[in-house]
Amino acid sequence: ILFKNSLKDTIKFKDIDVFFIQNLSAKALRIMIEKATLYEINFFLQTFKDEISKYVILKNDYVYSLKFASENCIFDFKTFLEWSQMKYGIMHNYITSLNSLISNAFKHYFGEPGIPSDLKGLYYVSHKIGIIYRDILNWAIEANSLIVDDELIELKNIYSLLPEKIIQELEEYPNREQKRLDEVNERIKQGEKDLKITATLKLEISPDFINKYDLIINKLKKKKGLS
Repeated sequence: ILFKNSLKDTIKFKDIDVFFIQNLSAKALRIMIEKATLYEINFFLQTFKDEISKYVILKNDYVYSLKFASENCIFDFKTFLEWSQMKYGIMHNYITSLNSLISNAFKHYFGEPGIPSDLKGLYYVSHKIGIIYRDILNWAIEANSLIVDDELIELKNIYSLLPEKIIQELEEYPNREQKRLDEVNERIKQGEKDLKITATLKLEISPDFINKYDLIINKLKKKKGLS
């Protein structure tokens, strides 16, 4: 805490937005002040990690399949399918927004070679990714809390795992890319030049989930004589 406060005091003398720095971790502040090689992408990865870590307690609710009050009770297969389509539409919005943050917002705020990046803009991207990560966890917890007829329990339990691969990718991305960045930084120290850094955030629904879900759906359809 003392270290972070001293960093904040140092930044104040540089006329940097105090409101902005109050939301940064000590590690992110250090990166911003020291401005070592590749500091801008390091700053982004650190804030990405920081924003995801804010929801570790909520993640535990997801991991341990805690169930809470549900606004919905579903007792027939047709209504479940309608509900699941609505929930899928919400998840699609989350994925679309995440892709826009990485493909558009990050690209806008991350400077071209020789041009300083907008660190406040990069923090905006990280912060919004953290918010969507939180909402995806809540999506899964709400799905798992749904009250259904006994024959729909297995289907509901599987459906709540739809975002599992997306959650995993958001958690692993900053650490994975930091490791790659450290390797690039080491090569720069050894004298290599014109190194190109590329990073991919792959957000997709697990094929394993799709197979399990389709299997249960088809079993229920056959039981009910549906095509």
